[in-house]
Amino acid sequence: MEVIRAQDSRSSSPQVRGRCRRAADCRRGGELGGDIFVHGSRAAGTARVDSDIDIGIRLGAAEFDDFLMNQSRLGKANPGSAAERTLTYAQENGL
Repeated sequence: MEVIRAQDSRSSSPQVRGRCRRAADCRRGGELGGDIFVHGSRAAGTARVDSDIDIGIRLGAAEFDDFLMNQSRLGKANPGSAAERTLTYAQENGL
């Protein structure tokens, strides 16, 4: 697991750099948890040139519930949909 730093995103695409900036802005603004990290192939050091970047944000239980229901699209999932199943899985497993 690796913490995001500005230099980590310099060699990435403009889209990745934009998402990293957005995550950092959310962290500074208190919108999301303060523990933002990179995982997957980039953190493991096995990324290829075309690899994506996997960003995780660790939240407390109350922050996570608020995020799921009020800030993510899952809070408005249609009954019986795949999104509702994902929401239920996230609520039950904290993922």
